[in-house]
Amino acid sequence: MATPQSLETPQFLHIRDSLQMVWVLKGNSLIAVPSSNNVKPVILALVSCTDQKLKKEEKDNLVYLGIRGMNLCLFCAEIQGQPTLQLKVSGCAAHEGSIVRWTFCFI
Repeated sequence: MATPQSLETPQFLHIRDSLQMVWVLKGNSLIAVPSSNNVKPVILALVSCTDQKLKKEEKDNLVYLGIRGMNLCLFCAEIQGQPTLQLKVSGCAAHEGSIVRWTFCFI
């Protein structure tokens, strides 16, 4: 299996927790529902951050998380003083050019 630092193309991941809950897209929100044959869970697209400056500063591998087949990317926003995961229409284009937006990077 490829490590995030070696990814040049997205790696696709299915998310399932210990209670067999999966993520589905409802409107502009990801919600957890019980897994079943009638549920089509989202698939995460994991893309390695290739910014050389960040690779030198960070010990861990930074990645972008998108939703496969959608133009949506996960990012962290501060809402009422608390970090909150949000979805943004961007297709993980948050790393366009040489400027990386930290709010889109995950370890």
